[in-house]
This record gives sequence, C-alpha cells and structure tokens, in this order.
Amino acid sequence: MSQTLAEDEYNVKHVFNTLWIERIAKLVDNVNAHKADGALFVTREVGRVFHTFQYRTKFNLRDDVKNNAKARDLLKKGDEMFAPNVARYIEAAKHYNECIAFSKPGSEERAEAYLNRSAVSFKLKRYEDCLVNFRLAHGTNQAARIVNLMKDRERMALDSLAYIISVPPNARRLQKHMNEFPLSSRTRVKTALELRKNDQFGRHVVTNCDLSAGQVVIVEKPFASVLKSYLRCVRCAFCYEERLFTLIPCEGCTVEMYCSQECMGKAYEAYHRYECAILRDMHRISVEYAWVALRTVATAIASFDHNLEAMKEHIERLDESSVNAFGMNWQTATAKDKYNTIHVLSSYQAHRKIYVAFAAFHANVIYHLLIDRTELRPICIVKPELRKLLFDLVLRNLKVAANNATKQNFFSYKVSEQSYRSEPYAHACFSMSSMLNHSCAPNVLKLALRGGRCAVVVLRPIRQGEQLFVSYGDCHKTAPRPARQRSMILFDNFMCKCVACKHNYKTLKQSIDATTNFENSIENRYISHVNNVIDSHDKFLVVSLISELKAYINTFDDDYPTVPLCLAHTAFARAIAVLHSFTSENADYWAFCKP
Repeated sequence: MSQTLAEDEYNVKHVFNTLWIERIAKLVDNVNAHKADGALFVTREVGRVFHTFQYRTKFNLRDDVKNNAKARDLLKKGDEMFAPNVARYIEAAKHYNECIAFSKPGSEERAEAYLNRSAVSFKLKRYEDCLVNFRLAHGTNQAARIVNLMKDRERMALDSLAYIISVPPNARRLQKHMNEFPLSSRTRVKTALELRKNDQFGRHVVTNCDLSAGQVVIVEKPFASVLKSYLRCVRCAFCYEERLFTLIPCEGCTVEMYCSQECMGKAYEAYHRYECAILRDMHRISVEYAWVALRTVATAIASFDHNLEAMKEHIERLDESSVNAFGMNWQTATAKDKYNTIHVLSSYQAHRKIYVAFAAFHANVIYHLLIDRTELRPICIVKPELRKLLFDLVLRNLKVAANNATKQNFFSYKVSEQSYRSEPYAHACFSMSSMLNHSCAPNVLKLALRGGRCAVVVLRPIRQGEQLFVSYGDCHKTAPRPARQRSMILFDNFMCKCVACKHNYKTLKQSIDATTNFENSIENRYISHVNNVIDSHDKFLVVSLISELKAYINTFDDDYPTVPLCLAHTAFARAIAVLHSFTSENADYWAFCKP
C-alpha cells in the first residue's frame, strides 16, 4: 500500500516550470537576482503574476473533509488484505487506519474499522491493543449494533492477555534497551561549545576544551518537524511513536493521526490549528521541506500567543546579531527566544533567477492557502501590514528550511532481506546543530533520537579551539572528491575546501583496494564481527562494543584516515544509532502474517 499523498501532475515544481517558461522568465530577463534589490524585484514580479494565476484550478485544490464513501472503500481494501488466504495484516491495519482518518465521528465505517483493527491486533497477539480498539469502538454511535461481537472478542483477548501475564518473567521476551551514555530529555548544550564568526567560516562552533569520541555535546528538540506522509497511518504525528494498531484521527482533517488525545491536544495548540485545513493539499503539491516551513510558521505564531501584531513588533526590534543559541539558557528560554534561534538560521541564497522566482512562487501558494482556509484570514484580511508579515514569514522560512531541514532516520525491518535498513521518518529543523559547518571528514555526527530529538556526538577527538564539523551528505569514505564537490555546489551552493578535499582523502573502497591482503587481516575479521553484532540489533551485545570502539578511535586518531579507523567510525555511528534511534516493531510481525 503506497501511503504517499504526492500527485506529480500538481507538484509545485511542475506547475512553476511551465509558468516560468510561459510568463515569468520574460519579466525578469535583465535582472541580477544575486543583488538584494534584484531578488526583491523578482519576488514582486512573481507576486504580480500569481494574482492573475488560477492557482486553485492549476493545483486542483480542494477542501479536506471527512468522507464516509471513501472510508468504506478503504475498509473493503483492509478486509481484502485481512482475508485468510492473503493474511497481509500490516497492510490491512494501514487501510483501516486510513478508513478511520476519512470516516466521520460515530459512523458505521469508523466503528467497523476499530473492530477490524482489533481483529488484526488479536492475530498478531497484541492483546492490549485489541482491548484499546474495543474501547474505541464502544465510543462510537454504532456500539449497540456490534456489542455482542465485541463481547466475544473482548473476552478472548482478556483470556489471552491473562495467560501472558501469568508466564514467569524469565520466559518472556526481554526488553533489550541499555544506555551507554546518558541523553537528556531536555534541550542542553555542553558549556565547552562557543559560537564564533569570521570571514573564512562565517558563523561556526568551536570547543574551548578537548573532546573525546563518544561525548554528547548537544541534545535538542526540533523547533518544527513533520512526519513523512507514508508513515502517517503508522506513527503518531506528534511524538512519532509507532502506534499502528491504536491511532486515533484528527477530526478536522484526514491526514494527521495520534497515539492519544494528549498528543492531539498538544499538536493543535502548538501548530495544527493553522495547518489542519491545508495539510493534505500541502502534502499533495509541495516539496517536503515546505511542510517544515509551514509548521515553523504555525509554531512561531503560536509562540507569540497567536498575536501577529506582537510578533511583527518583536521581529522588527530583533537584533539578529545578538542571537546566540549556544549562549542561551535553554531551561529558562521562552518560546519567543527559541523562535529567534530559528529566525536567524542561514537561508538558501540562490544565485539564479529561476530559484529566486521558485521560492517566491512557492511562498505565494502557501500564503494564499493560509489566507483562504485558516483562522488567519480574518486577522490579516483587514491589515496589509499583517498580510506582508505572513508572506515574509513563509518566504523566509521556506529558504531556512531548504537550507537546514534534515531527515530524521529510524530502522525499518525488511523481511525480504531479513535485515534492518535506516530510512527517514521525519524532516526537522534544529537550532544548534544547524549551526555546524560541513566537512567531508567530520568530527561529530548528528544522531536522530526517539521522540524526534537530535544529539550531536563526537566522532573523533577534537582539541581545544578546534571547530566542530558535520557532514551534510557524502563524506570522503563514500564518495570521491569530484562527486562530493559537484554535490556541494549543486545542493549547498559552495565549494568544499575541507581537509579531506584539500588532501584528497581516498574513499574507503579505494583505501581497502590499496591495502595488501586486507580481506584476511585481523582488523577485517574484527570489523566483520562488529558489523554482524550491529546488524543483529541486539542492544545488549551492541552496547558492549561501544566502549571498545571509542577506546580505539581515541587512541589511534593520529593515524586517520587509515582503513581500520574509518571502519571504526562507521561502526561506532551505526552502533549508537541502534541504541538510541527508533527501531520499527515490524520485525515481530512476520511470524504471524505475510509481508
């Protein structure tokens, strides 16, 4: 079942490219977009074109409303997957979840979807989830009609759950979770880190003391993050926990689902009230970083107590040069303080007119959706200065997200390969880790944590006064210098001059090929053992490797970039991800159903 909402025909890039060729390119032909006044001219011209552009028709925009007929179709698809000769229970649960999202409150379709989802839970021996679905079905208007069936199934689930609880603890599957190093649940930054600025690097982060591999220097929550659409029927849209069998729907849209009323309420207060009516269209037509930009704008407005006038005054008075996420007390920081650290992040500075025009066009699409369908309309419609504020916020945060939004990964089990694979579950924008500069030989790594947080962990020893570097994409281990530099110029708009590029470090494959008889070496046998342990995802075994890898990296760092050290860095990064990132529960299902 494909869970993506994208419709290529209506994608904003596709529509813009046609408009660029037909109208916009001629209007800005002699403009230098690299200069501030040139970029402003392009933005204004795009705005004028947009006012005469039939965007609702071109994007096939439509209100997102509950639809019991659509829900009924999804219910049937779920039943087809649940049939004994098919037994694709996971796909069935996803269809039932989408049915629940589309169905009207109290409808027959929703009651049946909850009841059928309880049957899936029972088949997979998830008896507590089975009981949750009975309670949800009881809460619908259809409870009286299906009460006898619910009683029979509920009694079977309770009996099975009672049996499991009665089994001695040593016979149960152990919860394999250990922490090799503590990770705060709150935003924190090591006091050794300082934000500096110079002509060579611009803003950059250095340490005022020696750091060793394995030290955690930053733990932070994203200011805004968005679940990838293919997981919307699998994970909670707020806390990102995997809750395939117990999700409940937002009653205002057909996109967001949550693990609890608590998460739903928090999402609504934090941002969802401003995006609920337009989120499905955003997922249909926009690029993914635009979802982060929209959520950043919505969260920012909520941070100012939904007062655009106060927000406008604050931004006008803000001294951007004084904002320092590394000098801020995050435990006492206000929501406004936190937004300041996002507001000052570097934005993508396009040198070509077409990119400037596309950003302006995309911003117009989002701005008009907000004005047309959300509660911002009555606030902005009578005050031109607030309409300008809203558009400027959207445009600025589109550029910030394009430059800073990063993927948050989790481990998904691939039954066909019988192994775990790292895949993105969300896009997020962080304040502090976004300040780190790129190197193709990074000395820190960004680690996606459960709950949507991010940690920055030292990968190689860093001496006092040295800068912290992270990799934005390929590093020298995985790609040769020409490929890396082409990628940097294309996607990040700069030529990399890091130590790996300066000295033309070899890729790991090139280094291994140049090493005599490496395949039979002690180092290769050890790293093969390490990789097998990591691939097992047995956290008890993985945690025991981390101390060994840290000790090796810290002891032999002067030899970098030797093959053993590069392999140790890769293994260390994978090992701590296994310990601290989300791992899907889906590996437990395949004993009971077909993939």
